[in-house]
Amino acid sequence: MRHTLSLGQRQIPKIAVFILPISLILLADSIMSYLFPVFTEKTLTSNTQMGLVMGFSSLVGFLFDLITPKIFSKRSWGLMITCTIVSAIFFPLSTYIGIQTSHIAWFFFAAAIWGVYFEFLFFSAQDFIVSEEPKRFFQKDQGLLSSIWQLTSIIGPIIGGLLLSTSLTQFVVVVITLQLVAYGIYIIFFPHETYKEVQRERNNTNTPSLSLKDTINHMHGYLTRLLPLVILGFSNSFISSFFFTVGGLFGMQVATSILPDWFLLITFSFFGIIATLLGPHLPLQTSKHFLAIRFLGLSGLLLLCFGLVHDSLVIYSLTALLGFFLLSSYFIVDITYEEISRLAGKDELYIFSIARVATSVAFILGPILAGYTSDLLGYQYAASVFGGIILCITIILFRITPSSFSLKTNI
Repeated sequence: MRHTLSLGQRQIPKIAVFILPISLILLADSIMSYLFPVFTEKTLTSNTQMGLVMGFSSLVGFLFDLITPKIFSKRSWGLMITCTIVSAIFFPLSTYIGIQTSHIAWFFFAAAIWGVYFEFLFFSAQDFIVSEEPKRFFQKDQGLLSSIWQLTSIIGPIIGGLLLSTSLTQFVVVVITLQLVAYGIYIIFFPHETYKEVQRERNNTNTPSLSLKDTINHMHGYLTRLLPLVILGFSNSFISSFFFTVGGLFGMQVATSILPDWFLLITFSFFGIIATLLGPHLPLQTSKHFLAIRFLGLSGLLLLCFGLVHDSLVIYSLTALLGFFLLSSYFIVDITYEEISRLAGKDELYIFSIARVATSVAFILGPILAGYTSDLLGYQYAASVFGGIILCITIILFRITPSSFSLKTNI
C-alpha cells in the first residue's frame, strides 16, 4: 500500500511532498553545476586544472560510497536529506572564497563538499522510493524524479547565466536561500523523521557492523553478478561528466547572435526530460538493459559526430538527440537498480553504493579526460574522443551482458 500524508482532510502520496524539497535542492545544484566549472576555469585559466578539480569531487564521492552502507541503515532517507542540506550550504561559500583568493585549494574543498552532499541526496531519493513506495510505482517514481532533475537542469543554467552578470555575492545568496527553503519544507511536512532515524541509528550501535574491508568484500560479491549493469551505468555517467564539465564553456563557444551560451545545456536537458516523461510508459519487463545498451551506443555515435561538423545548429541538433538517448538509458538503468535493491532486502544500500561507485569513478575519470582533451583538441574533438570510447564499451557490453541478473551468490 502506498504511504500517504494527511493535509487537512485530504490524503496525498508521500512522494508528492518529498519531491518538493528535492526539487529545490536539485535546482540549487543545477545552478552551481553551471557556475562552478565556469568560475573554476576562469580563475585557474586551465581546462585541465578545472577537470582535476571536478574529478576530485567524484573521488570524494567514491570514498563516501564505500562507507555509506557501514554508517547508515535502510530507511535513513530523512537523516540523509538533513545531511545533504547542512553540507550543501558550504559549496557556494567555499566557491566564493576560492574566486576571491584565486587559490586552487578552495576549489578542491568546494568540490569535496559537492561530492559528499550529492551522494547524500542520491542515497536519500533512492532509499525513499524503495522504503516508502510499492514496487509497482518504482517506474513512475523514477520517471518523476528524473523529470524533475532534468527540469531543474534547464532552469539552473538560465538562472546561472543571469547570475554571471551580477555581483559575485548574488549567486551565494540565491543558492543558499533555495537550500534553506528546501529544508524548511522538509521540516514542516516531516518534522519527526530525522529524529526517529537518529534514534534508530543510536539503538543500532550495539549491532555488529562490518569493517571497511568486509564492506568492500560484501559489495564485491554483488559486483561480480551485476558487472555489465555497473559498466552500463558507468558509461552513462561518463558521457554526462563531459557535459557537466565543459558543457557551459562549450556552449559559450557555439553560441550565436540569437542563441545564448547556456542554450546548449538547455537543449541537452530539455530532450532528456522528454525521455524521462516517456520512460514510465515503456513496456519494460524483461531484458530491459539491452534496450539501455542500444541507447548508449546511439549516444556514443552522436558524440563521435561532434568532431565532424562545425555548424552551430547541427551541434544543437546532435545535442538534442544525445540528451534523449542518454537519459533513456539512464532511466532504464535506474529502474533496474531499484528492482534489484528490493530483492537484496537489508543489503539495499550495498546495491545503491555499487551504482554510486560506478557513477563516481566515471565522474573522476571523465572530467580529467574532458579537461585535458579540450585543452589539447578543442571541445568538439574532445566529444568525439568520448564517443569513440563509448562505442567500444557498447560492443563489449553486447558480448558480456546476460539476459537477466541474479543475486544468488555466496556473499
